[in-house]
Amino acid sequence: MNGNNHHDGDTTMTDSTRNMEIAQTICQQIGGRALMMIGGKQKVAIENGVDIKVGKGAKHPTGGKVTHLRIVLDEASDTYTFEAIRCNVRAKEMVKVLERTEGVYVDMLHEMIERSTGFYTSF
Repeated sequence: MNGNNHHDGDTTMTDSTRNMEIAQTICQQIGGRALMMIGGKQKVAIENGVDIKVGKGAKHPTGGKVTHLRIVLDEASDTYTFEAIRCNVRAKEMVKVLERTEGVYVDMLHEMIERSTGFYTSF
């Protein structure tokens, strides 16, 4: 077996398909309305998670502008690692992690998003 396939009974799933499913599940758990309210424009499947580009005006409590949220599944604990990120192609430091929190449960995602962006996720 090579490192790119996972065998589950008779089904074979490539890493990219599996990553897409994980990303879709995370987006469903956050909810379409919440994604719309934070200006979630581009959602990109990454290894075991999703990278979401958020709308302009997202500001971290430390004062930094937030451009992306990265949410990665830790399968062993069934929790997420949550990161608020600033990407700036003009600056020398292109990617800066403003916040990184491990051990985030699914019911904590909305609170994490609201606190790290200043955007509400529900009415």
